[in-house]
Amino acid sequence: MTKKLEAINDYPQTITEAESKVQMLKEIIGNLFNSFSSNMFSLALGLMLLRTTNSPIAFGIESAITPIVSLLAMIPVGTITDRYPHKQILIICSLIKIATLILFGLIINYFSGFSKLIPVILLLTIISTTNSFSTTTYTASVKELVNQNFIPRLGSLNQSASAMSSVLAPIVGVALYSVVRFDVFILISVIVSLIWLGLTISMKFHYQPSNLNINPNINNSIVGQIKEFKEGLNYITTRKIMRDFILVGCMINFLFVAVTVGLPYTIIHHLHAGNSVVGVIDGLFSAGILTGSILLSIFPSQKHLLGKIITPLIITSLVMFLIGIYTLTYTAAFSFTVLCSCSLAIMGAFNSVLNISTSVYMQLTIPTYLLGRVMSTFTSLITCISPLGSIIFMFAFKVFSNGAYIFIGTGALLFIYVVLLTPLLIRDIKNDLKHTRI
Repeated sequence: MTKKLEAINDYPQTITEAESKVQMLKEIIGNLFNSFSSNMFSLALGLMLLRTTNSPIAFGIESAITPIVSLLAMIPVGTITDRYPHKQILIICSLIKIATLILFGLIINYFSGFSKLIPVILLLTIISTTNSFSTTTYTASVKELVNQNFIPRLGSLNQSASAMSSVLAPIVGVALYSVVRFDVFILISVIVSLIWLGLTISMKFHYQPSNLNINPNINNSIVGQIKEFKEGLNYITTRKIMRDFILVGCMINFLFVAVTVGLPYTIIHHLHAGNSVVGVIDGLFSAGILTGSILLSIFPSQKHLLGKIITPLIITSLVMFLIGIYTLTYTAAFSFTVLCSCSLAIMGAFNSVLNISTSVYMQLTIPTYLLGRVMSTFTSLITCISPLGSIIFMFAFKVFSNGAYIFIGTGALLFIYVVLLTPLLIRDIKNDLKHTRI
């Protein structure tokens, strides 16, 4: 219990409100540009591979590599993040990413057909690794960048930037891809990475001496890293609310694959409603996430944590159930698009509330010297469940002729899970709040 009490005491008190606003602005600008260019690059990479290989692997290779890298890098990412100054890690990751992109741009045209997959797989592996380090390190360093009062708003605005990128990047990316070569997307990514590097260098990280765990006797071996990783794992297992967050994240990520994989498949292959319907529904889901993020940035209260977890879960289960009903009673593309789009927009808004609230709560209450290991474990576990969901639901939608019943069953399953989990969440949140102050 002592470690939990340390969570509120390791916060730097020297970060002024004015400095927090400047640092927050830099972070949001950097995240907006970075998310936008990354989404465009991923789209262009998929289109390039599709044109070259004529294989559906073109758009699935990144989603397959990222969870594997996240799982394999989980231990070193967590331990390195907690050992060394965060600014140094972020700068090194940026330099590696820039060098990799430049090298990729120089060699990609020497490959053709399926052989292009060789440099692409190497690129995505390195980029996924640097992203794992950067994301975890940034999450662990938020307390060092802004005043405590700005953390909820920063989380909301970063989510808004990512959601805005998800909405705009495909539109701009497709339009741009039709008039320029793929090399231009590589150049854009390099330029944006350089901007992000410059913003990182200009930021001031307010380190607490107790959080700089560098010492000459540090054990850099695999055994030493595993030992440190176990410390973070022990923190998760002993602090029950962390376990609950993982249970929620894993179940949501697993079951939501039914929507991300099954809905486009059902719309195109069973309802024959066309790609435009998929695009509109996907766009409004992202718009819902953006709306929820903006609302949380305006009203960044950390009260009512239980409601911010349970309500989005119930809404998600209800929307999954309704999608099944819409599919079962399908009569016209227009009415189906309107109903699905509105439902998914509402679900997107509530999901952003769930994601931001849990993320901010962890950032505020986990000791900084453990944040890297805890967040690395958390992110890896909830990310790695998605590929399993993809395999199961891809098989299910191919076997069952009517995907409506899968949506209905998935929604019902999530609702039952929420009902069973609610007493556990009530007890653990109440106990956790007794030992933390936010």
